[in-house]
Amino acid sequence: MEPLTIDKEWITDHLPDDVPSGLIDKYCNFRGYYADGLKVICEGDRGGFSEVYRAKDYTDLQLWEFMYVCRNICLELELKARAENSVKWRYVKAHAEKGKWLYYERDSYVYNTVEDTRLYWFEEYLRMIKPVLPQAQWNKEVKEYTSLINRWYKKAHWSYDCNKMAFVEISDSRPFRSDFDDTEEPAPEQIIGKIS
Repeated sequence: MEPLTIDKEWITDHLPDDVPSGLIDKYCNFRGYYADGLKVICEGDRGGFSEVYRAKDYTDLQLWEFMYVCRNICLELELKARAENSVKWRYVKAHAEKGKWLYYERDSYVYNTVEDTRLYWFEEYLRMIKPVLPQAQWNKEVKEYTSLINRWYKKAHWSYDCNKMAFVEISDSRPFRSDFDDTEEPAPEQIIGKIS
């Protein structure tokens, strides 16, 4: 087993021009990752190692590394844009009481549901990888991330528009509370006030 080496120059050349170089440096670091042929092994936080990916060939490994870097960059970009994006949601979590979330509601919004910060992260990730991945692999990622964004809905709330490169609402469904309680939220009594 050897430390995982990556082609940082190739990754950088395939990222959009607007990605800050500091983020590229930060996330092109695969410390704790090792290669055993085409297998990627990760050092666990409590010791031991586990296989995290098995590539078909070098190109597949290179694409996996690129996608890994993109996911992490997009997660950080979402954190930086969170306050700006928060105002787009109809319902925003305030705090929890007695095991239930309480919400604020907006009269003016873009998305008619509870704030899900993953939306921006997922959209940026899919935008970033599209020019690099083969079409079939990109389609698979779109399917996976559409499933993830719909995880907490009984009826699909989101679809991915490949032309707009964005998720679009396709229903008025509300997310459910948990795997143990499929009550849709927020119920009227959970809305504690209005915000702008």
